[in-house]
Amino acid sequence: MKEPYPHQQRLINHVIKKLQAEPGVEALLLSGSIAHGFHTKSSDVDLNLIWSEECYQQKQTVNDLTWFKLGTQFYPPHCALGGYNEPTRFALHDAKILFDKTGQVSGLLEEIGHYPEKRAAENARRFYAHLKTWHWYAGEALRKNDKYLLDTAVSKMILFSARLIFLENQMFFPYHKWLMRCLEEAPVKPKRLISSIEHLLEKKSRFAIEALYLKVKHFRDWTGGESTSHLFVHDTELAWLRGEEFVENI
Repeated sequence: MKEPYPHQQRLINHVIKKLQAEPGVEALLLSGSIAHGFHTKSSDVDLNLIWSEECYQQKQTVNDLTWFKLGTQFYPPHCALGGYNEPTRFALHDAKILFDKTGQVSGLLEEIGHYPEKRAAENARRFYAHLKTWHWYAGEALRKNDKYLLDTAVSKMILFSARLIFLENQMFFPYHKWLMRCLEEAPVKPKRLISSIEHLLEKKSRFAIEALYLKVKHFRDWTGGESTSHLFVHDTELAWLRGEEFVENI
């Protein structure tokens, strides 16, 4: 494991000492880039607090569920601190327990770290439906010379190509910040996938669009022979009716 830089460790130690004395805090986890080993000297320290049920209910009532402290005094000049933005499973599957008053957090993290295989086939069809639809939008953007639509469609094509490859490897979606780095580390993927994505980002040409689309489309059977034509609308225009999160973040 890549260790935190000294200034980051000093901040971590400071927070541990402070929060261990808080009666409502039952455990503290180190997550984010430091837990994953992706951090640099300027990386922020991402922490997850586990509250007691009583304390959680109190804080939920007053909408006080985020704990944010700058801690700039621990960082060298010119190092910027920010918030955390990674989906929960990815953020926590490498999390390190800094303290745990309950003795139950280790089991919880183990459960969180299990890849949800039950919905893999369904999600593969959904991700493929979005890749296929955004491929169509990319073609429309070129036809209409719509640069905004083209940029959006290309980004979505890359996103859902990555979601399919992460699914194939049973890897959690790391959100956008670490998407390319994690995609490079995926052992099972089409040949020259990363170079195809980089070429598409640079050129956004019809050739580059088709190259990425066909590379992912033919990598394996994503749909199991089932129709996916309805899934894009199901996941975008109708998601609010079901009270579900958008497919990009599941």
